[in-house]
Amino acid sequence: MPIVLAELTSFAGPTASIGPVVTESPRTSTNEAAAIPEDLGRLFIARARVGDVEGVVALYESGAVLALPDGGTAVGIDAIRAAYTRLFAVRSEFSIVEQRPALIAGDLVL
Repeated sequence: MPIVLAELTSFAGPTASIGPVVTESPRTSTNEAAAIPEDLGRLFIARARVGDVEGVVALYESGAVLALPDGGTAVGIDAIRAAYTRLFAVRSEFSIVEQRPALIAGDLVL
């Protein structure tokens, strides 16, 4: 089942929310794949905290669409990579809060 991560909620400020959120952030390898949709939050936070753009991009399907804070979208891996490269250049702290449940419709997971 493909796993798609699809929303970037803010580029602004050190306490803004981004992507999925989790209750803990264990160390993870960039090569670790999400086994279930709920793994995405943990993997995202662990990689984002160290500025691992390629690790974050690896969580996306090739045709994924990332919703941007300005209402635009980043379509495909190259555009998503560029969005996270810009974000990680200005932000290095990511808050950990309760993870929201994955939304699953057929083989699509948000």
